[in-house]
Amino acid sequence: MKSLWIEANYFKTELDKQLTFINEKYPSYYNTFRPYDNFNKNQYTGFEMELNYTKNIKNWSVSLGANVLYNETQAVSRSEVNEFDYQNRVGRELSSIFGLVDQGFYGVADFEFDNEGNRVLREGLPVPNFGAVQPGDLKYTDQNNDGIIDNDDRIAIGQTGSPWTYGVNLNLKYKRLNLFVLGTGQTGAQALTSNSYYQVNGTDKYSEVVLGRWTPDTANTATFPRLSSQTNQNNFRPSTFWMYDNSYFRINRAQLTYEFADALCDEIGVDDFSLNFQGTNLLEIAENKDIRQLNIGSSPLARTYSLGVRIAF
Repeated sequence: MKSLWIEANYFKTELDKQLTFINEKYPSYYNTFRPYDNFNKNQYTGFEMELNYTKNIKNWSVSLGANVLYNETQAVSRSEVNEFDYQNRVGRELSSIFGLVDQGFYGVADFEFDNEGNRVLREGLPVPNFGAVQPGDLKYTDQNNDGIIDNDDRIAIGQTGSPWTYGVNLNLKYKRLNLFVLGTGQTGAQALTSNSYYQVNGTDKYSEVVLGRWTPDTANTATFPRLSSQTNQNNFRPSTFWMYDNSYFRINRAQLTYEFADALCDEIGVDDFSLNFQGTNLLEIAENKDIRQLNIGSSPLARTYSLGVRIAF
């Protein structure tokens, strides 16, 4: 015997009249007196599909299930007074990440010395507004071509919300032995390495990522900005340099169960008797698994195993 079951759904939801401040309605010096208004509007569209297949062959039973969800969000209405359209949230994903676009590291050739012997950027290069820079610091794109690198050069560089999430499950049974496996995953989302393990400077404790720091000898192979004994305001800002793909597939749970025969249950005076062995957080496949699984200031991730007995009277 075998069977196939498929279900699909499409959805479109609008969440309107959300409370917010109307920025263009009141001058900025009214900041503490501005009332809330019903203005913001979000839109959620997507589809979900689920498939289950079951087949029985003599003492074997196989059940395989899969589901996928596509979810697209959009900011439909916002009260915005940004000077540059590329900084507006309207029309963008709700979880959009705004940051600077990095162009690698400043090199020695990007600098020259003025009449007083001070090292300065060569003429024609945009000047960062986050403090003085040196060779080995991050170089950013001047989005509005005003010759200055500042917060006006932040654009949408990614999104933390994943548009695609999915899951698979397997239930394999042979006589009284049953194996269940559950896996889930996501793709299309990004995140920033913003914790103290990756963004270190000054008197912070340095992690192994600084082994790839920029020096004149490693200028062509460096994977981390120059080190400094001072706090660096330029390098550790949200930017494409610190962004990574947050896609993954994970085996969340697996359980092996053995159900004892009715004859044994009758002998010991119970209605049902089974033994199971279970594991959770067993496996993760991801391009950036080391980053995803790193916890700072909290307990490390752990796999768990448990042995259970179920008895029904």
